[in-house]
Amino acid sequence: MNKNSGLQIKQLISLSEEELTVKIDELKKELASLRVIQSTGTAPNKLSRINVVRKGIARILTILSQRNIKSLREKHAGSKFMPLDLRKKLTRAKRRALTPQQAKKMTVKASKKALNFPKRKFAIIA
Repeated sequence: MNKNSGLQIKQLISLSEEELTVKIDELKKELASLRVIQSTGTAPNKLSRINVVRKGIARILTILSQRNIKSLREKHAGSKFMPLDLRKKLTRAKRRALTPQQAKKMTVKASKKALNFPKRKFAIIA
């Protein structure tokens, strides 16, 4: 982490949402002023700060979106259906595959046959 940025992830995670929004507003204002400096061509030594500020904004937005996703997951935890964007990605085939419970189900005839003719076990005595 850059010493210039002053935005440590550990510190940002401990902040509340209101504090993060205030912080992001400050950074956006600073970025706007840096863009003005860039367009006018004055103080080229401050231009390296643009990247640092942009990364800081990205960090805060990432933390906010992670919190949002976490709260949505908790909200939908007990419900029958989960929103598509919160479900596991998997592969297309795995998403369409039968669930283990569905795959294990048998017809009445097949279950009777399995009960009446269990798999034979052989042991070789040495």
